Amino acid sequence: MDLIVISYPESFFNEEQLIARFFQLGLQRFHLRKPAWGQEQIEQLLRGIPAEYYPRIVLHDQFDLAEKYHLGGIHFTGKTKMKIEQWLEFPGTKSISCHSLEELKMLGDKVDYAFLSPVFSSLSKPGYEGNLDLQKVSSFLRLEKKYSVVALGGVSDQAIRQCIQFGFDAVAVLGAIWQKELEAALILNRFIKLLNTCQQNVPM
Repeated sequence: MDLIVISYPESFFNEEQLIARFFQLGLQRFHLRKPAWGQEQIEQLLRGIPAEYYPRIVLHDQFDLAEKYHLGGIHFTGKTKMKIEQWLEFPGTKSISCHSLEELKMLGDKVDYAFLSPVFSSLSKPGYEGNLDLQKVSSFLRLEKKYSVVALGGVSDQAIRQCIQFGFDAVAVLGAIWQKELEAALILNRFIKLLNTCQQNVPM
């Protein structure tokens, strides 16, 4: 089971060092999502991360920076999915956010993987409750999907095993790792625990 970490949406103390440490410990894909940030702030963060890890970073919005820094992928949300056609030639991965089984079924072959959320009640967004029919989702994942599907929303250490049983290819985490009041050591411990759980549980 693959693990994807999504960045804290706002500024975070020593974030560059934490991201680099995630990669050093084995993280293969990091989604950089800062919805309120401009290009200059994104670039400053990227410059604080060793360039050897750029191929493992997927950028939300600011797609021109993904080209400039040769990042590993770009991610489309509800606000940017209309740009998919103009970014088909981007050499890295292309992914998208979906919030229903119907959205998943409508995707063509223009993306490499899709986030589906909220699978469980969100840990980082109060009131963002999981309301998917997971039995129908599981049937789709096992019989119909044409691309990888990533579980997002409320993915805790315990939930990873459920995601494997449902047929997800990977899990994405945010609130299970990032909390403003936590020290770096505790954040890294959370990450290591999640990564170990993913590595010990391989989809059938």
